[in-house]
Amino acid sequence: MTHKRNGQLAEELKGTARLDPGKGGEAAFTGEQPVQIPLPKGTLFPTAHLLASLKAARDGKKVFAEPMFDGGSLDNPYDTNAYIVRPKARDEAARKLLKTAGFPGDMPVWRYQMAFFPRKSNVGTPAFELEVDYRADGVAERITQYFSDFAIRMSLVKLEKLAGGC
Repeated sequence: MTHKRNGQLAEELKGTARLDPGKGGEAAFTGEQPVQIPLPKGTLFPTAHLLASLKAARDGKKVFAEPMFDGGSLDNPYDTNAYIVRPKARDEAARKLLKTAGFPGDMPVWRYQMAFFPRKSNVGTPAFELEVDYRADGVAERITQYFSDFAIRMSLVKLEKLAGGC
């Protein structure tokens, strides 16, 4: 992961992470000062976190809270809290793009309000928050990422099916 600010290198992270199901694991970052980070039991990588949260949504659960490691910063792993509800309105532009790409247009969608808390911090406020409209197949129709002093809104602009699926 390379972080730049104003075109200048601010941080570069390289390393590996491993998880043993039911036991936890460890992340090892290399560089000028190598860092080892324990990953507690129950930690999920991002894809597994998304799949587990979608199962919770399908099962009618309103809250999903599991630790996640994404390797994007030394703040990892994060304690996550997701509140899952139906969105008030569908993103029609995204729905049309999905339908044009051959995806079902009537798939269930859930709005996630997610907060990410660095486990090593005792601060009661999250490092960042996300509001995402996830379809049942895991495609995000809309994402807004909130930081302390700004937000980023991401909208679906193009989608293609991969030959053979993924």
